[in-house]
Amino acid sequence: MEALLNLLHHPDAASIELRPQFRIWHLLLLVKWTIQYGGWSNRAYLELATEYRVCQLVNRTQELGDKIGHFTTPQETELFLRCLSYQQFWVQRDESIPIGLCHQLLMYGDLPEDHSHCVTFKKITNVSVNDFIDLSTYLLFEILRRKDRKKIELFATAFARIESTYGSNTIRNFLDAISISLDNGKSWLQQHSQYYGDITEEYFEQSPLMRFPLIKMGDTYLIISDDLLKTALSTFVADVLRNYDTQWFMREFGSMYEELLNTSLSSIGVDFVTEDELVQHFGHRKGRKFVDFVVSDKGCNIFIEAKGVSLRWDVMVTDIPEKIAARSETSIEKGIRQAYNLAANVLPGTTIEGIEFGTGDNYLLLVTFKDTYLCNGQFYFNNIDSVVIDEIIANEGKGDLIPLSHIFFISVDELEILLGAVAHGPKTLSEWLAAAVDNREMLIPEPKLRREITQKNEEIKFTPLIRETFADLFKRVEKKAAQ
Repeated sequence: MEALLNLLHHPDAASIELRPQFRIWHLLLLVKWTIQYGGWSNRAYLELATEYRVCQLVNRTQELGDKIGHFTTPQETELFLRCLSYQQFWVQRDESIPIGLCHQLLMYGDLPEDHSHCVTFKKITNVSVNDFIDLSTYLLFEILRRKDRKKIELFATAFARIESTYGSNTIRNFLDAISISLDNGKSWLQQHSQYYGDITEEYFEQSPLMRFPLIKMGDTYLIISDDLLKTALSTFVADVLRNYDTQWFMREFGSMYEELLNTSLSSIGVDFVTEDELVQHFGHRKGRKFVDFVVSDKGCNIFIEAKGVSLRWDVMVTDIPEKIAARSETSIEKGIRQAYNLAANVLPGTTIEGIEFGTGDNYLLLVTFKDTYLCNGQFYFNNIDSVVIDEIIANEGKGDLIPLSHIFFISVDELEILLGAVAHGPKTLSEWLAAAVDNREMLIPEPKLRREITQKNEEIKFTPLIRETFADLFKRVEKKAAQ
């Protein structure tokens, strides 16, 4: 275990250029197996693995990856690449501002303490949502900025600067909420393993330790991986609540998520109308469908549908198109159907709330809470479900009103990066979308817009909303630290 954690915390593993060489996803898989199959009840008698033995294990895991993925058709190849993208791309990002933490603050920061989400989160973790976000910020920017990256131990005393404000019990509860002991981890992972269909699902899965990015050993907490910790904290509040009761969670989260997108769009000053304004303009009629937002930009119409759902992990690691289609029906196919139906009614020259919609191209952004790695409409048509797409085009829009290459499946973080690029100019929203459509090299089922923007910009830029939210969050924690 110690040797694996040392590799995960190697100084070169922090470099965005060198990080892929460490194959962090393989090291995390080995950490999981070590916890799950290790003889922790007799650990006092176990011999430490030699460096040579650890290198052998790492190489064997790589060999396992080389043996997975035998395909003969373009469809099999692209679905295999989707699994690889899900497995690997999350550790190859290096945003300077934690977008996910900002989103959690925007959605939950002003909720009353008696809101059902706040009450349930505190019941599960013994920490309020706002305290959890504050302590996550402190942990990321005080602990992870340590000079010695090889230092993997974390103690509650690391929060000494803010202990008088939050209290030692709250800090301890926070650390306990994101950690698990080796013995409990063993049984928890064994229970989780019953859901694997085969070894490929386990191999491609992003580490289930995302739920517990720290290992608790007495009064000491071990940071498994900085990347794992940052990713886990970015959506921890929503993830815990969703796992508690998905249907209950979505009843409240859907409207909160739509409001987040509304706020993000408003922050960069684009012209758009909301679903309520669309309903008021067109009226409720049988068969009429709407999306959450429509943006007018340089004569183009950009339909945006907020889908707060996250595809289950088993849908992300499968290469069976029927399984993906079955699980994505409400989040993907329904959104396409809504947009096509509405596009047939938003005729050139239509004016809604003083905004005129033009004669240019139509685009659709299906914005999910997390990446789906479904790329665009053409990828979905070619590899997932062509029958339902043909049916939507034939019956809802009465024609190809939104070309499949103009349909983008993006996460809310990717949308934020896109809006940040628009805010800093010179390209507008429709121009960025057109550039992503025209980039024929972008065939890998990864987030297309993120790649297009990072290829053209030296660094990711953020909207004023995200910059100000992060500044407020950081100042809030610093102020409490100074009390």
